[in-house]
Amino acid sequence: MTPPAPSNGGAQHKNQLNEARPPLFFHVRVASASDPEKVAGSIAKALAEGHGVEVRATGEAALARLLLALGLAQAFTRKNGGAALLEVDEVDLDGGSVRVSVSGRWHSKKQKGDF
Repeated sequence: MTPPAPSNGGAQHKNQLNEARPPLFFHVRVASASDPEKVAGSIAKALAEGHGVEVRATGEAALARLLLALGLAQAFTRKNGGAALLEVDEVDLDGGSVRVSVSGRWHSKKQKGDF
């Protein structure tokens, strides 16, 4: 009788572990001189790849730029055939800076990450 062929269970288990991992967080710092369009592009790309986004804005002007960037990111996804639902999960007021956690979902008829 021939022994059974070795299974590839280890590789299958590794793939299951990778699928079970929560999405990574993409960290962005926004300053008063930050370009809202570039920040929006980074946020939209991270969300399209399934990542969460955590942003630290320092100062009132930076917070205003962040809010503009969130609106631009949502408009960008809509313009490119998708729809992004952006939610501010947490706002932490700590001294002169504000930390904002943003989550979102990218819905598109195109392939994920296809800009």
